[in-house]
Amino acid sequence: MGKKLPEEPGEPVGEIMLDLEPGMEPSLEVLAGSPVREDEPEPYRGGLARRQLLLGAGALALVGGVWWLNDGAPAAPVKSADPTAPAVPPGPRPLWVHRGVAASKVDRIPGSAVLPLFVADDELLVLDPATGAERRRIDLSEGEPTPTPGEPSPPPGLNPPMVVGERIFDARSGRIRSFHLTDPAADWQLPCPPELGDPGTVRLQDCVDGVLYGMAWQRRRVDGTALFGLSSDTGRTLWSHRLPQGTWYERFFPIAGGRLLAYGGQGELSLLKSGDTSRSWSVQTGADAYLAGLGPEHVYTSSQLGGVQAIRLADGGAAWTITPEQGDSWRYLGAAPADGDILLLRDDGRIDRHDPADGKRKWSARVPFRLDPRSDPLLVGDTLYVPGPADGGVCALDVRTGQLRWQFRDSGPGVQVWHLGADGSRLFAGHDAQLFGLPL
Repeated sequence: MGKKLPEEPGEPVGEIMLDLEPGMEPSLEVLAGSPVREDEPEPYRGGLARRQLLLGAGALALVGGVWWLNDGAPAAPVKSADPTAPAVPPGPRPLWVHRGVAASKVDRIPGSAVLPLFVADDELLVLDPATGAERRRIDLSEGEPTPTPGEPSPPPGLNPPMVVGERIFDARSGRIRSFHLTDPAADWQLPCPPELGDPGTVRLQDCVDGVLYGMAWQRRRVDGTALFGLSSDTGRTLWSHRLPQGTWYERFFPIAGGRLLAYGGQGELSLLKSGDTSRSWSVQTGADAYLAGLGPEHVYTSSQLGGVQAIRLADGGAAWTITPEQGDSWRYLGAAPADGDILLLRDDGRIDRHDPADGKRKWSARVPFRLDPRSDPLLVGDTLYVPGPADGGVCALDVRTGQLRWQFRDSGPGVQVWHLGADGSRLFAGHDAQLFGLPL
C-alpha cells in the first residue's frame, strides 16, 4: 500500500451539520462538553447528563472527532425513491460518531471485525465499541515483497490484509503477521513456513475455529502451489500440502467436515479433503462465473446471464438455477445463508428468501437503493443489515418476514458504499470519513 502516514493526532477535523432531512443523521443538538449560552435559541441548548459531558469532553480530543449525541424527537420515516413503496422508518439515533481527516480505506480489508475500525493510509485505528474512543493504532505500512528480477509484480490488492474477529492478518511483506486489535502483547509475526519452499506470494484465505488458512505459490504459478493452516494465536504450522504440478487455485474456503472448497481458473470449482488436498469432485461453472455465496449444503455461483446456480456440496451436482427473463436488466450479486434458507441479493435492490433444497421463493423485499458488488450485508440474529451507496445508507431487514425495519442515513457526502461490523449489541456502520456506532 505504501502511502503517506496520516496527519498527527490532535489536528482539528470534521464539522457539525444541523437541520438535516428527515430520516437522515439526527441533528446534533449540543456539542458535548461545550458551554451552554443563555442567549442560544432552542434546540441548541442542551440537556446532557454529567456522565455524557465528561465522556464527550474526552472524546473531542481524538483524531477523528468523536461527538456525543443526546436524545431528541424521532425523525420522520424515510421515503423510498419508488413512490409506490411504503415509507421506511428511520434508523436508531447513533451512540457516537467518528469523523476522520480523510476517507477510511477499511473497505480494502476484507473480513468482519467485532470492533469498529478506521483505516487511514496504512494505519489502522481501532475504536472502543461503546464510546468511539481510540483504543489502538496498528501500523500496516510494511510494503509488498520485492519482485524477482524479470518477473512482474503482483497487481495491487491481490493480497490485502484480512480481519477476522479480534485479529488482523497480513502477508504482503513475505512474512505472516498477526495483530490483536486491542492487545499488543498477543501480536506475532513469522516467516513463511519453510516447508512451503521459497514462495513468491503468500495469500491468506480465511480464519475459522482458530486456524488461519492460506496458500503460497511461485511467481510462475505452474511451478507449484501449496495450501497451509496455521494457529491463529501463535502462527504455528498445523498442516501444509503442496498441490500437483500445474495445479493452481484463486481462492479456497474451509467448510464443515474437514473439506476445502477451491475455486480455480476458468470457473473450475473443486471440493478437496483438507487432510491430503485430494479432490472429491470438480465441476466447471463457466469462465465468467464467480462465487456468490456459501451455505451449509450448497455453494452458489453466478451464471453467464446474471442468474444464480446452486451446486450441492455433497456431489457437485446442480440443484437449481434462477435466470433473469429476457428483457430484464437486473442480475444477482450475492447469496447469504439465513436460518436454514438462502437470501439472494439483486443489483436492483431486491432481496429474496429461497428454500436451498429446491430454490422455491418464500418472500421478496426491496431496499430503497441499488446494490453493487461492493455491498457486503451483515446478518446478526434475525436481522440482515444491507449497506447501500453513500447517499442510500443502511437498511435493517427482518429475515423471517422480509419487512424493512428501518433505514439509517447521514448527511455526509461520499463515494463509498457503506461498510458494516458488529459486536452483538452494536452495529458499526460507516462510509468515507465517518463511522457511526448504532444500537442493535
